[in-house]
This record gives sequence, structure tokens and C-alpha cells, in this order.
Amino acid sequence: MHDKRYLTFDEIKMLVGKLCTQIAASNFQPDMVVGITRGGLLPAVMISHYFKVPMSALQWSSRDNTELGNESNCWMPEDAVAGKNILIVDDIVDTGQTIIEIKEDWAKSVIKEVQWHENVKIATLQKRYSCDVFVDYFAEIVPDRMWQVYPWEEWI
Repeated sequence: MHDKRYLTFDEIKMLVGKLCTQIAASNFQPDMVVGITRGGLLPAVMISHYFKVPMSALQWSSRDNTELGNESNCWMPEDAVAGKNILIVDDIVDTGQTIIEIKEDWAKSVIKEVQWHENVKIATLQKRYSCDVFVDYFAEIVPDRMWQVYPWEEWI
């Protein structure tokens, strides 16, 4: 990556607002919002407040803090196959690896197939231009060569 873009909290609020508008316009009403640690947590909290639904965290990382391990769980995919509407939130879909890994993990957790993009949807603040992994909602497309620095990453 050559250039960096430092996002402000005001920009984050604007991006989350775009996501909430898209989600509401699609008539998808989440029963639960799931924030992927670490970058998806703040946007997930904001979205859960907007829709007035609970928010849970999912410890997963394909890049940073992999020594903590990823949280394989069964209750989230079980809720999904039981018909609950789940919105999974992350800050950016970069390569799409995190989403791919979560889908693979959830497939191992339940007998019946999770209905991705029907009652389980994915929202990200940003999507890399070259990423071909499908997400249901994203607020903006960002250039491949521009590293995104979120305000919670450099607040000290």
C-alpha cells in the first residue's frame, strides 16, 4: 500500500448512516447484529442502536491478532438456520478472506445450510475495488492501493 487515508469519526458516522439507509430500504430487519472484532465492533454497535436490536461480537481475524484464535461458535449459525435475521458487520472487505472463513466455519456448525444473503446478510463500511466476495451492503468502494486507517486504530 502506498497511500493512507485517515478516516474521522464524522466520516464513520456518515458511512454507517449510508449502511443503515441501504439496509432499511431493502426491508431487511435484523434480529441481531454481529460485529467482527476488531474493526466491525463500533459500526455494529451503531447499527444495532439504529435498528434497536441486540449486538454480539464474533472474534475473527484473518490478518491481525491471529494468535488469539478465531471464535468458532454454533449458536449464531443455529439462530440463522432457525430463521433469525442476522446482520454481520465489518469495517472493510479487503480480500474477503474473513467472510469466506466465517462462512466455512458456520457450514461446519449446523446440519442445515445457512441461507447467506437471505436471512444472513453482510455489511461493511468499505469494499476494496478488486474484491469479488459478495457483501449485501457497503457504504463505499475504496481503491486497492489506499490503506484505510480507522479512527479507533490511531486514537492515542
